[in-house]
Amino acid sequence: MIIIEGIDGVGKSTVSSYLKEEGYDIHHLLYHEKNEPGFINLFKKDQGNLVLDRGFITELVYGPVLRDRSRIDQDALKRLMDLYATKDTRIIYLKALKEDLLKRRFHNKEDYEMLLKYYEVLNQKYDEYMSMMEETFSVLTINTSYTNIPETREKVKEFIRR
Repeated sequence: MIIIEGIDGVGKSTVSSYLKEEGYDIHHLLYHEKNEPGFINLFKKDQGNLVLDRGFITELVYGPVLRDRSRIDQDALKRLMDLYATKDTRIIYLKALKEDLLKRRFHNKEDYEMLLKYYEVLNQKYDEYMSMMEETFSVLTINTSYTNIPETREKVKEFIRR
């Protein structure tokens, strides 16, 4: 299983489309799945080729910022990490500079305003959780402000072949 994470506009859909071309089954997280039972159900659906375009880390990052709480507490996080570790889950963490994300999301007023207001705190929370994830999972971090699409594809290709 592969989980792609990052703030809106970093390139998750672009990487997902590449992985789909490589034969992976892409799943975009639905609202009702953003809790422990939802993530357990997704885990059970994996046949070794599932890519989550966002995963439980998104809920941990965005929930407290946008709703004042996450639907996943620390006990549930530990259970999910232990479960997902049994499938050799890998995480692709995409980052980008604020000014690049604002350019990319300019056409989407809601995303644009959310990035203006919350970029720093979302970025900080993602960095904190990714440091934690690296203790359990293989994590590839790519800053899409500094890599173009072909370079990003090559890094992802190398990561999934390992």
